[in-house]
Amino acid sequence: PAFLEDYAFMCDAFIQLYQLSFNLHWLNLSRTLADQAINTLYDSKTGMFAATGKASAQVVGMQLQLADQSIPSPNAVMGRVMYNLGVLFQHAYGSNEVVITGENALTESLLLRSHYLPQAVFMGSTSQENLPLLKGKLLPAQTMIYVCSNRTCKKPVSSAAEALLQLNAFNQH
Repeated sequence: PAFLEDYAFMCDAFIQLYQLSFNLHWLNLSRTLADQAINTLYDSKTGMFAATGKASAQVVGMQLQLADQSIPSPNAVMGRVMYNLGVLFQHAYGSNEVVITGENALTESLLLRSHYLPQAVFMGSTSQENLPLLKGKLLPAQTMIYVCSNRTCKKPVSSAAEALLQLNAFNQH
């Protein structure tokens, strides 16, 4: 067992690694750790995560870390983790989902991610459709970018610049 900070920051880092590499391994690691955190630290009475496991809480009392200190609140980070996992595995709706498929998916992703896009959740693949929102979007010998809102995608485009225009249009509404 680990502390909430350990689970929260590792899960968040694994999601970031997935969004940079589109390697599903990192996303699955994040989901596995998040499940462990839920099983060992989640308190259904408060709807929050305790800082330490249930065994420690019986001895010391349950500690909730709600405010940011020198690092972000582990509960806030865990909330972001749960939101991102929900969007990526289609258990929740997201603000903007960016799906990038094809041979140059990683390059186009890096170009887009060089812009400040805090409401975008990135997913993609260079060779297989491994998440629900990727289904039917991998085209042979083409790199395509789909800008979606709540799982409804606009017309696919082939460049980061075009996708950025679509994202900016979404964010102005």
